[in-house]
Amino acid sequence: MLSVKRRLAPLLIAAGLLTGCATASSDQSVCPVPVEYSAEFQNRLADELEALPAGSALEQAIIDYGRVRAELRACQ
Repeated sequence: MLSVKRRLAPLLIAAGLLTGCATASSDQSVCPVPVEYSAEFQNRLADELEALPAGSALEQAIIDYGRVRAELRACQ
């Protein structure tokens, strides 16, 4: 069975650096386009995430980024 980190890693780190939607005008919304990563790169990221010590600051930042990524998907 895959660990929680490994299952969440692609979701949490498959995003671009853009953080959400910005209003372009009063009646128009602009959503950033997320960066797409290959499966190989996502696996590498997951391996590196697994190697982090439990409770590391980087781990928390990635989890927070996953939340922002979900908000980005909702924006589109």
